[in-house]
Amino acid sequence: MHANQLKYRLNLLLMLPFAPLLILQGKKVKAKVPKINPAMEESGHIGSGKPLKLLCLGESAMAGIGESSHKNAIAGQLSGLISAKYQREVHWEVLAENGINLRDLHRKYLKAAPTEIPDLIVVAMGGNDTFEMRAPRDWERDGEALIRKIHLLWPGVPIIFMHLPPIHEFPAFPFLLKRYMCRHAAILSASLRNVVSGFEDVFFPANEIDFEEWGERYQVEVKREELFCDGVHPSQKAYQIWAEEIFRFMQVFKVIRNVLKG
Repeated sequence: MHANQLKYRLNLLLMLPFAPLLILQGKKVKAKVPKINPAMEESGHIGSGKPLKLLCLGESAMAGIGESSHKNAIAGQLSGLISAKYQREVHWEVLAENGINLRDLHRKYLKAAPTEIPDLIVVAMGGNDTFEMRAPRDWERDGEALIRKIHLLWPGVPIIFMHLPPIHEFPAFPFLLKRYMCRHAAILSASLRNVVSGFEDVFFPANEIDFEEWGERYQVEVKREELFCDGVHPSQKAYQIWAEEIFRFMQVFKVIRNVLKG
């Protein structure tokens, strides 16, 4: 049994005495968080120059919950950054849904994947897998299955996994629930790093989300109350900062820089 699976079981044991309270807190959070529609227009483009195709896969953050258009969410913000720096006409397509886990993503959405070959693939997952307390071995299995499926469909296309959602920042979560969910998210992050290390041209940032630090880095004024549209999902400002950080991370790697330069 690997270390992350042991940490997972230990976390479950530590949660056991508080299980009734944690279940109650989870139900209250679910009831309190309003149902907000995802962004419209699941494809779009920005800029001019040599075309670049960006495929965005994921759960609620990638679905643009809280925004009327993907132009203001991850796909549009990231496309705008790429276009501005590399003078590319960036075409984005979003395949994402609120509430799905990693298993759902590769079983459901890649069956309906576009036939047009993307140049880059960005994946935002992990929130629902954390809330479902999925075991690291299952999460790793599904991560490997997703990557292999993508490689089968589009060999050689770089894949960038985004950070797991910033549960430690969620205003809607009470302390105890936040504590154990954060611990589990850290375990899943470590497991995803293990998965990614076994593949070429697949990348995942080692740091966790820190909107205050990133806001200073990208000269965006950050007020904690402005970061979440409903206490859980990112606001437009959070999408902007997150896209900036992912764009910075992407450019660390030569293979991605070469794709961006065209």
